[in-house]
Amino acid sequence: MTHNITEKNNKRSADPRGSGGASRSVNVPERGLQVERAKKISHQLADQTAKKQAETEARRKYHKAWQEYYQKYYEHYYLRQLSEQKQDLVRSGEPKTELSERQQAISELKKDLLKKISEGAGKVKKSPHFRPILSGVIAMVLFVFVQYNQLFSAAVQGFVSPSEDSTSLIIADGTNQPVGKNPTVLIPKISVKAPIIFNLKDLTESTAQSALEKGVINFPVSGATARPGQNGNTVLLGHSSSDIFNGGQYKFIFVQLNRLTQDDLFYIDYNKVRYTYQVTDKKTITPKELGQLNLGDGSPYATLVTCDPPGTTLKRLLVTGRQINPDPKKAAKQDNPTEATTKDIPGNPPTLFEKLFQ
Repeated sequence: MTHNITEKNNKRSADPRGSGGASRSVNVPERGLQVERAKKISHQLADQTAKKQAETEARRKYHKAWQEYYQKYYEHYYLRQLSEQKQDLVRSGEPKTELSERQQAISELKKDLLKKISEGAGKVKKSPHFRPILSGVIAMVLFVFVQYNQLFSAAVQGFVSPSEDSTSLIIADGTNQPVGKNPTVLIPKISVKAPIIFNLKDLTESTAQSALEKGVINFPVSGATARPGQNGNTVLLGHSSSDIFNGGQYKFIFVQLNRLTQDDLFYIDYNKVRYTYQVTDKKTITPKELGQLNLGDGSPYATLVTCDPPGTTLKRLLVTGRQINPDPKKAAKQDNPTEATTKDIPGNPPTLFEKLFQ
């Protein structure tokens, strides 16, 4: 029996799976796999690093090659230009010394000329006629500015919104929106919002100019006496420029009217209704062509009128729109209010000098 126990103990000690031998036989292969993976990752990182280094070196060589190319190109270019200049000098038979002498002669000539101009200016200043002439020139400049300043102011105002509001107009088209009781013209494209004066007691030049300081005026002429919502043409007249010494906040209200083009929209608020007009025509006429405003009484129209070019009274710009809202088929018959008795379409108000010497 003792012999059997001894054999069993010997077998147990010889068995590698005894006393945790099984776990050791499993962990050895796994550790080997981990080592292999680590080597593989290390090789991949090394390959990537080598690849990046190779790409960087290739880019560096590429840029260096282009730099060398441009350097050699410009060296050859400037050398060729220098060679051509030398050949030109040889062909003309003028050595470099003669060229420098010519430059020196030109420099001396310039100095002499500047000296003579300076001496002449000094003599003019000392002359008893200098101050009167200078005063006359200054007076002439001031006269031109005062008399024709509307040309300069119109050019400046052409880049400034003439609206009474600092923000751009946003119009929600439709007939159900609330509209004020005061007649108003609105042109979103050029940020215009101005009151309209109807029913002037007369349409003479002085009455029209006085009313234009307060807004835009209705200017009914023969065949064009309609009001908004009526068949025929509603004529609205406004300034594009004026003398800076004249009063009123609407003297540049239509300075940008020539920006309107086909299909642009403008609006007229009248009797608590907003009428929408779509531009159909744009043209310039002479101040005496009043017949151009007669569009008949078949459909409702509105025409915006101002001086053109801004700052002058040579022509009149007409921008005509057809009513598209409310339904133009429901427009009323044209009334026959007082027509303009003048033969001309009013222009800019008189300048300061014109007022003084009228």
